Amino acid sequence: MARITLRDPVTMTPRERELYDLFPINLVRAMLVADPDITEAFLRQGNALQNSALSPVLRELTILRVAALTGCDYERHHHSPRAKQVGASDKEISAVTAGDLSALDPTQAALLRYAEECVTKGKADVETFEAARTALGDSGVATATMLIGHYVLNAIFAENLEVDIDQQPPDWSQADKKSRSPADEAASGGRVSHSS
Repeated sequence: MARITLRDPVTMTPRERELYDLFPINLVRAMLVADPDITEAFLRQGNALQNSALSPVLRELTILRVAALTGCDYERHHHSPRAKQVGASDKEISAVTAGDLSALDPTQAALLRYAEECVTKGKADVETFEAARTALGDSGVATATMLIGHYVLNAIFAENLEVDIDQQPPDWSQADKKSRSPADEAASGGRVSHSS
């Protein structure tokens, strides 16, 4: 049971309910206890990372490696099915969960070794960073670094508040939709339109 009282959808304000409906999971209910603006910013960043140029398989394997390194069952529960959905094999998922990077292709191994050092050391060694940059390019390694940081924060939040694991993994259909046009964003007041 969570260490804090999660927002109840029945008593949410209209703004809280709007954000919760984007991604109706316990993690969002817990974030809304902090502040709707913070919750919206977190969801917006997660959505941008879902739609980044980083391949979906690399993205999900990285998230699962972060989950394994931080011991975050909440992330693992949500992202194991997501990894399969985007095309990761059972072998790849098992490898990142166990930390057997030798079972992965060179690009995957370079990124996940980088993720490991970011999580466990705070800063990757030069050799590890350069291997990830060679595999992904400057833009890719920068995006991957933001992804790692986002899901470390997610793990710290879920683990420390002991957010209850949802009975069902989330519906990722909204996250699979590309971002709306700037005109649509302006019409909605710039509010997040889909989830992370």
